Amino acid sequence: MESGLGILQQLLFVMCTWFGRFASSKMKAYVQNQNKYKIYAPEGLFDISDELRYLHWDCFPLKYLPNFSPENLVELILRQSKLEKLWTEVQLLDLEKLKQIDLSYSEHLTGIPNLSGAINLEIINLQGCKNLVQIHLNLQNLRKLQILDVSYCYNLEKCGASESQEVPSSVPVGRSIHMNEFQNHPKLRFLDLKECDNLEECRDFENIAANNTAFIEKETSSSVSLILNFSNCKRLRSIPESIGKLKSLNQLDISKCPNLEKFPEIRDVMECLYKIDLRGTGIEELPESIENIKMLKHLSSKDCKRLKSLPQSIGTLKHLKKLIVHDCPNLQGKFPEIRDVMECLYAIDLRGTGIEELPESIENIKMLKHISLKDCKRLRSLPQSIGTLKHLKKLIVHDCPNLQGNFPEIGDVMECLYAIDLRGTGIEELPESIENIKMLKHLSLKDCKRLKSLPQSIWKLKRLEKLIVPDCPNLQGKFPEIRDVMECLYEIDLGGTGIEELPESIKNIENLEWLSLKDCKRLRSLPQSIGTLKYLKKLIVHDCPNLQGKFPEIRDVMECLYEIDLRGTVIEELPESIENIKMLKHLSLKDCKRLRSLPQSIGPLKHLEKLIVHDCPNLQGKFPEIRDVMECLYEIDLRGTGIEELPESIENIKMLKHLSLKDCKRLRSLPQSIGTLKHLKKLIVHDCPNLQGKFPEIRDVMECLYEIDLGGTGIEELPESIENIKMLKHLSLHDCKRLKSLPQSIRKLKYLNTLTVPDCPNLQGKFPEIWDVMECLYEIDLGGTGIEELPESIENLTGLTTLNLGSCPQIKFLPNSLCKLSRLGILNLKECSSLQELPRLPLGLTTLDINYCERLKSIQQLPSSLLVFEATGCASMKTISSCESAHTHNRPYFGLFRPMFWRFENCLDLDHNTCNHIIADTVYNGFYGACPFVDIVYPGDEIPKWFENASTSDGNSINFQLPLNWFKLENCQVPFVVCIVGVLNNFDDDKRRRIVSLKYNINFKTYTSDGRLHKYIDDGHAESFLQANTRKADHVFIMHNGDMRLDGRKVLGQLIQPHLCFNRRNVDTLQASFSICLMEGAGVDLDIKKCGIHFYDYGGPNVDSTSGECSDQASGYQNTYIYDRSVTSSD
Repeated sequence: MESGLGILQQLLFVMCTWFGRFASSKMKAYVQNQNKYKIYAPEGLFDISDELRYLHWDCFPLKYLPNFSPENLVELILRQSKLEKLWTEVQLLDLEKLKQIDLSYSEHLTGIPNLSGAINLEIINLQGCKNLVQIHLNLQNLRKLQILDVSYCYNLEKCGASESQEVPSSVPVGRSIHMNEFQNHPKLRFLDLKECDNLEECRDFENIAANNTAFIEKETSSSVSLILNFSNCKRLRSIPESIGKLKSLNQLDISKCPNLEKFPEIRDVMECLYKIDLRGTGIEELPESIENIKMLKHLSSKDCKRLKSLPQSIGTLKHLKKLIVHDCPNLQGKFPEIRDVMECLYAIDLRGTGIEELPESIENIKMLKHISLKDCKRLRSLPQSIGTLKHLKKLIVHDCPNLQGNFPEIGDVMECLYAIDLRGTGIEELPESIENIKMLKHLSLKDCKRLKSLPQSIWKLKRLEKLIVPDCPNLQGKFPEIRDVMECLYEIDLGGTGIEELPESIKNIENLEWLSLKDCKRLRSLPQSIGTLKYLKKLIVHDCPNLQGKFPEIRDVMECLYEIDLRGTVIEELPESIENIKMLKHLSLKDCKRLRSLPQSIGPLKHLEKLIVHDCPNLQGKFPEIRDVMECLYEIDLRGTGIEELPESIENIKMLKHLSLKDCKRLRSLPQSIGTLKHLKKLIVHDCPNLQGKFPEIRDVMECLYEIDLGGTGIEELPESIENIKMLKHLSLHDCKRLKSLPQSIRKLKYLNTLTVPDCPNLQGKFPEIWDVMECLYEIDLGGTGIEELPESIENLTGLTTLNLGSCPQIKFLPNSLCKLSRLGILNLKECSSLQELPRLPLGLTTLDINYCERLKSIQQLPSSLLVFEATGCASMKTISSCESAHTHNRPYFGLFRPMFWRFENCLDLDHNTCNHIIADTVYNGFYGACPFVDIVYPGDEIPKWFENASTSDGNSINFQLPLNWFKLENCQVPFVVCIVGVLNNFDDDKRRRIVSLKYNINFKTYTSDGRLHKYIDDGHAESFLQANTRKADHVFIMHNGDMRLDGRKVLGQLIQPHLCFNRRNVDTLQASFSICLMEGAGVDLDIKKCGIHFYDYGGPNVDSTSGECSDQASGYQNTYIYDRSVTSSD
């Protein structure tokens, strides 16, 4: 670890050596990431010592190096600098001592000058210089250069030949690298051009001076390894054939070059090249001359979508170890013959190719260990000689649907093959000789739809560990006998097969841990010997409808089995000996329609965690006694069973958290001891109509129970001791027809969130007083109860957002304190037939439903936030005496783009002043522009005055005029609203909401002074939601949706688009028409008597809402460009 003193000494040395006299002036340095220094010179760098040898400054801040002589410079490391240029040409004369240049990730660097004078240069690192365009290198002078890294130089177009070299006129010099400079270079061992996206070609020049060539040959006495990396050069089109002359080339990476279509001929022997990476190129073919790459070990052409064939000479590559050709869909036909022995090749990957056949000569690949043919859709067969591959370890052939018939015979012993994957093939049968694969561990036949049988010799596979055979429906009959002990097999998956029976000899699979028979529709029984499988952990037998009778006896202790899944079977009974499954944690008997009882011995299962028995209608009587403490069981699900009673000993299930008795039609009572379950969280008992009387007393505090659902039970009363359920959040008593009262102590449930008590007609009288503040209760549903009164103390429900009192016929008045519920947003008073008066409403109310409150005559004041106001069928409603400047104080609501529904169907006594308020408050201050949907209905026979374009007589269409320059800007958006007066003639009065769909059409046209016509048509649909018969009384419908807006650019574009050129013309006003009608198949008969349209000012022109005319500002344009083309009047 470097000490602080050492760092300080280095820092002082750097400062004094680099900057000479300047080091004594104002300097500031700090250490970043322990060894990374940044030096700040507030007065600039004016003088650097000529003795400078090492300059290492990450994030160098200047565009150019300061003026100094670099004759002694050895290392120049300026990573992530802001340099744009290094030196002038004069300064290049004295770089003889320079060994390393590292300007990596200097993103502003655009070029590197000629470095011919740096004859001792060993490393050039320009990685990530993304604005670097060209590099001038005369490698004949840079004889010691070992590493040249220009990877991630995305804009590099030229690398190699200097400007002083002569270039043949026939060869373009842009976007290229000149390989002749690297040919036989004595020291160069790494050239990285990765992701040089602008590089298109690699070229060489054969006319290098004879003396330079002689010099190169003289210097190549020692062998140096060379690595070339062109990966991700997206524009690279070719590699020169002379690459074969790079005798020292070790590795060639041209992966991910999609425009590289041809691999060069290799005319000379290359004895050093051992790795070629062609992944993701556009290469279509490899030359037969690839055999000259004598030492090639790794060849990858993965994802070469255009590759059509492999060379026949590939079999002569004696040193080839890995051949990776996967995801080449156009590589089809037969794999090349292997005529000579290949002793090094150990891996062949042909995944995703179109290979149809492997040759019998594959036996000559003596050391082959891994062969993958996954997803070879055209593969028809495997060679018989595959059984002679003594060293083969893995054979992967899954998802080859055309591979059919029998698997090849295994004539000789194969001691290395441990995995065979035949998933998704058409294999029909495995040979008995599979026993010769002595070391086979994993055999997968999943989804082999044609597989008819397993070989009887399978028991001889002593090393077999996993047998995976699910989803093979034609595999029927009896599983093979296991005649001898199999000590290694631990997993068998037969799910979805046609297996009918397992043999008793399954006990010989002594170490079996996982057995799945899921969805074996023909399985009739389980072997009695299953109880002897000491190490069995999971037994999955669900959805086996023919598995009947009694579960096998468990005669010996099973200490490993922790899960049994018998869902969907027709098991009738579990044995009492189930207690011997000591570690059982999960027992599922869901949907076992014939299950009649649970064993009394279920109580001793100390480690049981989940007991799932729902939808077992024949499971009747009393739940078993729990005589001993069960500390692990946390969930019991008895939904849909015929259980009649739970024992008081349920208190022994100390950690029970979830108890569900939903839909237990015969359940008569809950045990009194339920109040002692300290860890209980959820109690679900709804739809148990025979559960009557009083809910059990809660004598002790229960701090975990947060949800009780008693909906649909016959419960008559909740105890006052419910206050002991301190953390209760959700209490549901929905449809408790016998419920007579709520406990007064409900106010003490501080954490209660929802109280749901609808459809309890016998719940009468006054709602309990709320003496204390309840901040958490946000929803109360008392709809359909007999509640007569809410207390004034309801103001203490400070968090209440939703209050439902719909269909409460006894309620006449609401408390005056209702207005203090500042968070109340939804108030439902639908069908409160006795309600006569509403108090002042909360200012934040957004939804008010008073549909069919037939005695309600007036409303004092509507809050400005109201968006949904349902008042259909309020036959006595006459006035709304005050509307708070609707929507002027409530802009945040419209920012939410929420729809608006105000409906007053059949409120025939509604006075004219109230109607005016409704309309005025709705349209005020840009409301339609903010709401995505508006639907307003009220009784009346006149279109509102602010609809400046309206019919004055009967009809569903109107004609009107607008100034031509009505659109102030071409791209303005002009929302509009439509209105009709009409009557429904056939509408069933069943209070069901129906959609009334209409379609409209807007037609704009104008004429030039010489009579030429220009047109634009817009159409769409409008909707209204009605739920009352209007009794043949006229109603006004005002509608808007998000599509009702005209695009000024589109309108003007359509007016001029059909013509060929622009001309200034004096034009007439813009003529328009509007029509609306009922859509076909609407299901109702709507007689439209009047209609109107209002274009709303929302970023467009200022339309006068009384006259319908544009202001002077709106019609400021004096001229319009139109096309000069005649249009006949028929248009």
